[in-house]
Amino acid sequence: MRLHLPPRLALATSLLLTSSLSDVADAQRLDTKLEFQKRSVELIYGATRFGKHSLDELAPGGEWRLGSNNASTIVVGAPLVSGTTVVPPGSYRAKIHRGNSDDFSLMIEGAGYELSSNTSLYLPGTYADEKKSADKLDVRFSKAKDQPHHGRAGVLTVHFGPHSIAIPATLAGSTPVKLKGFEVDAFAIPCETLEARAGRSDATVVASIRKKGRPAKDAPAAFNLLISDDEAVLLPVQIAPTDSYGFGDVTPPPPAWTFRGAVEWSDSQEEFDVCKIEAMEITKEKKLRFILTCGARTATVTIDLPIKARRNAG
Repeated sequence: MRLHLPPRLALATSLLLTSSLSDVADAQRLDTKLEFQKRSVELIYGATRFGKHSLDELAPGGEWRLGSNNASTIVVGAPLVSGTTVVPPGSYRAKIHRGNSDDFSLMIEGAGYELSSNTSLYLPGTYADEKKSADKLDVRFSKAKDQPHHGRAGVLTVHFGPHSIAIPATLAGSTPVKLKGFEVDAFAIPCETLEARAGRSDATVVASIRKKGRPAKDAPAAFNLLISDDEAVLLPVQIAPTDSYGFGDVTPPPPAWTFRGAVEWSDSQEEFDVCKIEAMEITKEKKLRFILTCGARTATVTIDLPIKARRNAG
């Protein structure tokens, strides 16, 4: 016998069921953090028990959602540096990606806009067989033994069943920079990382900027400031998808709120091992101007302030 509910009751029942399932999914969410200077990187994932299938069965080129229920997300409060890969502040969908053989990495979807030819960034990890099998997914950040002066080095370990992946990364330090009407944080990006990326014509995030007070209607809450050998870019901070339980399409940065500026490089009179921002000001033309020193080079950067959307942006 089939039960037919009145339309209003059926709708109410459906909404209640959806809400209940969402509450259950939220209750099963777990997280792990790495912190430095009141900033953090946090990975949030759904609890899942180990069954018949292991990481070893993931096909080359394949992806694993890294948990259950809603999509796993990683919230980056300061740049996350792994080798020459630099993940800018923002929130992103996170997965495990397998390349060839034992080539596993943390895949961060949507973090590559303006930074590489791929819209996703990959943090490489070390795959290993564990003596003790994990009966449920265990994901955790731990501090590395050796620490740099410019950030917090850590390892993200993903242990599922008889296998694990260890992903090293460093959360960059930050320093506030004075700018009237704005909150600016300059990031301690290693100069060797910036130079290596510049050699590939890749941009690197060096600061974040946010207008004080409530953002204007439809305006991004904050921007990442990217530098390459050829230009500067102010890019809205990326936000992970929330529709379809986090599995919706990743939205590219809006062109109307993406600003580009000029970079002029010269030799530096003083060398630094991490990027340093100085003399930040707002010009009479309402542009942002500052000096960036990294290694043996200095850049004078000039770019429009992100106050209002650009017209006819394509």
